[in-house]
Amino acid sequence: MFCTKCGFELSATAKFCPKCGTPAKQPAAPAPQEAPVEEPVVEAASEVEEPQVEEAQAEEPVEEVSETGEAPVIEEAPVEDNTEEKVLTVDEVISDQAEEQPVAEEAPVEQPTPQWSPIPPAEEAPAPKKGKKGIIIAIVVVVVIALLAVGGFFAYKFINNPAKMLSKAIDNQSGSLVEEYEVSYNSIQESYADLNGDMTLSVDFTLGDKIKSLLADEMGMTAADISWFNSAGATIAMDVQDKSLGLDVDASINGTHITTFQALIDANAGEAYVSAPEIVSDASFIAGSDFDKQEIVKAIADYTTQLSTYAETYPTPAQMSTTADNYASIIKKDLAGADITKDKKEIKASGVKATYTELAITIDAKTDAQLTYDLAEAFEEDDDLKEMLMPFLEAEIQSDEESEYADAEEYWDDITSDVSSAKKDAKKTLEKIEKNPKKNKDVGVLYVYLDSAFNIKGISYDDDAEGEVFTLYMPEDGADSGLKLKIVNTEGEALTIDGKGTSQDEFLNGTYTVALDDEEYFTVEVKNFDQKTYSKTRGVNAEFLVTLGEGMTESIYEDDMQFLALAQYDFVVQTEGTTGKIDMNVMADNDSLLQVNLSYSMEDVPDMAKAGTVYDLENMDGEEMIDLLKIVDLSSTVSNLEAAKVPSEYVEVLKTISETLKSGDDEAIYSLVLGLYGYDSYYDDSYYYDDYYDDYYDYDDYYYEDEAYDSYGWY
Repeated sequence: MFCTKCGFELSATAKFCPKCGTPAKQPAAPAPQEAPVEEPVVEAASEVEEPQVEEAQAEEPVEEVSETGEAPVIEEAPVEDNTEEKVLTVDEVISDQAEEQPVAEEAPVEQPTPQWSPIPPAEEAPAPKKGKKGIIIAIVVVVVIALLAVGGFFAYKFINNPAKMLSKAIDNQSGSLVEEYEVSYNSIQESYADLNGDMTLSVDFTLGDKIKSLLADEMGMTAADISWFNSAGATIAMDVQDKSLGLDVDASINGTHITTFQALIDANAGEAYVSAPEIVSDASFIAGSDFDKQEIVKAIADYTTQLSTYAETYPTPAQMSTTADNYASIIKKDLAGADITKDKKEIKASGVKATYTELAITIDAKTDAQLTYDLAEAFEEDDDLKEMLMPFLEAEIQSDEESEYADAEEYWDDITSDVSSAKKDAKKTLEKIEKNPKKNKDVGVLYVYLDSAFNIKGISYDDDAEGEVFTLYMPEDGADSGLKLKIVNTEGEALTIDGKGTSQDEFLNGTYTVALDDEEYFTVEVKNFDQKTYSKTRGVNAEFLVTLGEGMTESIYEDDMQFLALAQYDFVVQTEGTTGKIDMNVMADNDSLLQVNLSYSMEDVPDMAKAGTVYDLENMDGEEMIDLLKIVDLSSTVSNLEAAKVPSEYVEVLKTISETLKSGDDEAIYSLVLGLYGYDSYYDDSYYYDDYYDDYYDYDDYYYEDEAYDSYGWY
């Protein structure tokens, strides 16, 4: 190594330069950037104190070193003359060491190293420290610029590659559909968890004057006769058990409760029961037993099973994603080879217009056949898809009593047969084109419109032979969004949906029209559709105002029903999961014709069972019937009817019956019964009473005076 001050060559164990007395730089010394510690330096100097003095005083070692080949350089050093005169003492060494401790850092500035000096560059590292940071920053900037340049290049190549743009758009659309499906899936799983089939349904009807007039005409009454009747309603609770089905009905008129009755079908007993606890307490009546118990049990089981497994029938989002990816990859692969051109084009829907990137994909016969063949083949081999669809096919069969399929497997085989047939036709087309490429004619053009994020904002397909067969435009311009959907069937009939909506504060307002062959069927005005709720839970909170068009009104021929054709139907909907409320108001010239208020909830209902004593009306004799009628109490029903403002002429009849039954008079009750059956009394010109307590359902004891007239054996 060499002295950092004068450049004199030192031995490996030298502690000080024998030429100038400068402490030698030890290889193990700490890095220059670390703060020097004074005490260790002093101790090091004291430890080598004697050897340093001895070396400084020795003449021969100095001469031996000076006689090396480095002599010419030593003569040029400015400290040559002071070497022999200056011999450091111990105190001077210590003092000199303390003063020159930072010399290692400053040496390159104050004492330039001779060009021939082999001092390692590492000794000068502390000085260019800031320069290293600058180099690192510069390198990072260069790398970033390079990455941006490369990324920009590939982005440019990507944007100018219509096939890749289409592939990206298909991936986006597939992913978006799966995301939307996942929201619906989660909502269904949450809503249908632990359902047992029970539900509550409430329906109320409120009549307007026009409807009252129509009802009066149908019943041969005047409008005044029915003016008191404003509304009627019922709240129905349904209890579903393994082998029974119960209904509890609460009836009302003009918003006033009238009475309650229950019905129960018990498959275990093979009986159906009805009861009216407010009229006959603690009693049930057999309403029928001529039904197939097994059919009832099966119907209940099918219903509860379908309901309890409803959520399970839906494939998971992961399954849906896999399926979507599989078929999307086929579409991307087969369309990649098509002729695709790129352009900018404006699309419009109900006054909303926007410019998007248009991909025009020319579909030739080969591409069309290849796409059909590949999709059909994937469908045939897709056992996962079959497993996903089977529950839906089974549900469709159960809901259609006239279904032609015995089970879901037969239904699936029929679908697969159609798909296989299409595959065979596609294969024949491919073989013909392979033999004669000239037969590969263009069959249509598929237009796809993309926004800057490669989201599909429109699709249109023009068939070379049939013209436009499908169009879906969804342009967006700020808060406005348009919708145009057109589907043309094989017979040339065109179904269109056209409309515009505006979103503000997460609520959508808009108007949409449905038409068939340019003839309007109805228009829907959407008011305050809660987009946030729908996107999170699929709950619907909105108002829909429906107006019928000529396509619907032409089917209403009756003059007195034309007002329905001109009416507006206002629906206020609030639904989420298995609960909901729907209010409908039918209006004409701002007058309400009919209001229907419907609410439902798939909530648990208390278990129902037949109540108290069971009466078999069909097998009761006269005495048993009279005893039963004596416990009938109509007083609460009469009071409720009066509270509902039912005209007295109707209430008085029921009040008379109630008072007769309360009297306990057997003859009066029996006379009442005969009167209800159309006889003036129990003894008149045509009939006479034989045995008071005979079964009045058995008319063997009553005979018509002209027995020949009794040709049917009724008496």
